[in-house]
Amino acid sequence: MTIACGPLVRVEQKNGACVREYIGYDRLEGAGLKVRLATVYRSLVPLLNFSMPTMKLESNVTVGSKAIKTYDEPRSPCQRLLESDALPPEVKAELSRSYGLYNLVQLQHNVKKALLALREALAAQTTPSGREPAT
Repeated sequence: MTIACGPLVRVEQKNGACVREYIGYDRLEGAGLKVRLATVYRSLVPLLNFSMPTMKLESNVTVGSKAIKTYDEPRSPCQRLLESDALPPEVKAELSRSYGLYNLVQLQHNVKKALLALREALAAQTTPSGREPAT
């Protein structure tokens, strides 16, 4: 699963882990929660793509019963794209321009604020017994 934010930007890998880490395992139903979830993603996707470094597995060697894994240097998905030879220079320039548009501290603040609003809306939908109301 990839989360798109514009024509060029995509969350690189482990989306399930990212989504579960930020959103949680609650079942989100209804138009109100869908809008709040979209608000979270509006800031979360650029934050993950431009600032959150990931380590890629370079090798996995088994010695006896022990697995020895080596990883490359942590880099963000944006950095990996800019270092890649697969992209044309125009796309790299557009990606660099997009990076300059984001204030990463403000994005983190927006994610926290949107998550709080999402959790409050989710709590308002459930009854005190923890069961969702019948519709």
